[in-house]
Amino acid sequence: MLDASCALKDEMTPHERMGSLMQGKPIDRIPCVPMIGAVAAKLIGVHVNEMLQSPRLTADAQIRSYELFHHDSVSVCIGSHAIATAFGGRMTDPVDDNPAMKVNPIQTEQDLDRLDLADLDKCPAIQVPLEAAKILVDRLGGEVGTGLIVGGPFSVASSLRGTNFLLREIIRNPEFAHRLIEFSLQCSIRAALPFLREGVSPLIVDPVASGSILDRKKAAEFAFAYTRRLIKEFQKYAPAVVLHICGNTRKLLDQMADSGAACLSLDNVVDLEQAKKQVGDRVMLNGNVDPVNVMFLGNKDLIHQAVKTCLAKAWDNPRGYILATGCDLPIKTPVENIAEFVDAARIYGKWPLDPKNFS
Repeated sequence: MLDASCALKDEMTPHERMGSLMQGKPIDRIPCVPMIGAVAAKLIGVHVNEMLQSPRLTADAQIRSYELFHHDSVSVCIGSHAIATAFGGRMTDPVDDNPAMKVNPIQTEQDLDRLDLADLDKCPAIQVPLEAAKILVDRLGGEVGTGLIVGGPFSVASSLRGTNFLLREIIRNPEFAHRLIEFSLQCSIRAALPFLREGVSPLIVDPVASGSILDRKKAAEFAFAYTRRLIKEFQKYAPAVVLHICGNTRKLLDQMADSGAACLSLDNVVDLEQAKKQVGDRVMLNGNVDPVNVMFLGNKDLIHQAVKTCLAKAWDNPRGYILATGCDLPIKTPVENIAEFVDAARIYGKWPLDPKNFS
């Protein structure tokens, strides 16, 4: 299984490629970022829960994925659930799956006043990926960038209070909802800054701020008002911040572009061509091959066709385009499929891009 490394070779390193892309200079191929999270555990033969509890295993899994695929970014993660555990929240501990929130730390409005941001500084769910990030920067920093996937304010608030309760608060008790999201913003900043000081680049993930959950007015007031401030803070350390919101964000694209993010990572349910027309002159686009139906359940032909479809829609985005999966890869995604994905980027995304190659 682990012999499924990519057959084709590159002419530039990821650092060279991404740097040239940001400057509008020629590159050797389209940048390619499969979202390799928990699936990386099987690349080094360990269980997901073992990997998540060990800085060395977390780093080794990302290093091995890069050795196999030579994609354009490795990453570590402090999601919204991880931040909630600093304040007494409890997650499930599956052997080979991503943990879910089991107990939210804020059960009453008064609980918020008892939380101390300093508790983030000693939280294992933050310290483990921080130490892993240091290893990655040390081992791979001269060749490929390390990204930090960090929970956005609205999703952190959801993990602290519970999604259903948070949505109820923004209607029945908006003053408390704002206090909670303000605290969540400060959590995201404090948790992420040690990573950014190590030279790690931020990717804000705010799944609960989805257009499938919030209408435009509530998204503006309770999500993007805080996301903009988070991005502004991150830009002190990393000018190119990426924003990902799960689900159908078509009606939120202009608000996402207004957030200050340099790049929008789009779920596979968003049409790339429409996104290009709406906001492509303002932000880079990233996406969005289906991680389940194509990457997990698909085969070589389906993966190559999906890559060509994405390229046909977004290759000429005015602010640039990165081929990626629409979200994190499922844990049981075949390794061979990841290799096919990055090889397809090398075949059809070879520079200079020619629409005949992916029409």
